[in-house]
Amino acid sequence: LVSFRYGIDVKSKLVKVFDKGDHAESFDNFINSLPPAQCRYVVYDHEFMKDGRKQDKLLFITWCPRSADTNTKMLYATERPRVAEWIVGAFQVNADSVGEIKDYLGLDAGSDEDIAPDDDAWLSD
Repeated sequence: LVSFRYGIDVKSKLVKVFDKGDHAESFDNFINSLPPAQCRYVVYDHEFMKDGRKQDKLLFITWCPRSADTNTKMLYATERPRVAEWIVGAFQVNADSVGEIKDYLGLDAGSDEDIAPDDDAWLSD
């Protein structure tokens, strides 16, 4: 599975794919692909090790950084439920900083080493 970054074309109010990453893409490349001042919806397949087994969680991330325009953030919040209907089985994450994504995934802010998440941490909104 590749990761997809969707966005809303504000003029037409249509959701379109802005970018997609390769399945082999590193977490750092994924994080660096998030625009620092623009909102995006992201479908991301997070792989991690738990109890010696490779596992994955499909995430639907609503990326709205603090520096994004307020009206755009409101538009993304309003349209999120409709977009989320397309992403069946994904855990929903709201993030306005890279730190929030790393915290949700159980990644130490100083490293990219996975910490197996508690099952309770993977609750959908």
